Amino acid sequence: CRGGEPYRVLLMALRRRLYRTRVKMEEVYLGHDSGAEEDADVLTSQAQLLAPLELMYRSLVTVGDRVLANGTLLDLLRRVRTFGICLAKMDIRQESDRHSEAID
Repeated sequence: CRGGEPYRVLLMALRRRLYRTRVKMEEVYLGHDSGAEEDADVLTSQAQLLAPLELMYRSLVTVGDRVLANGTLLDLLRRVRTFGICLAKMDIRQESDRHSEAID
């Protein structure tokens, strides 16, 4: 690993794959995807996203860095397990009368 930064190397590779996945999803959505070539960097399953994150989690716990492992990384693992790899923003709203009822 580069200068003892294994987590940085892992995260940079994952970042690249997430970017390529987003680009591919946009192409498909906009109808610009020819479908001719497969990109090995494009994530196609939840497991492909979870694998490096779980590896990092286990490694951090093993080296005694539970505080870091159980923080933002664990939150991210939970989100991926819940929502998968759709990479879509969710806007959850509720009719305003519900908010008024809660305040009153």
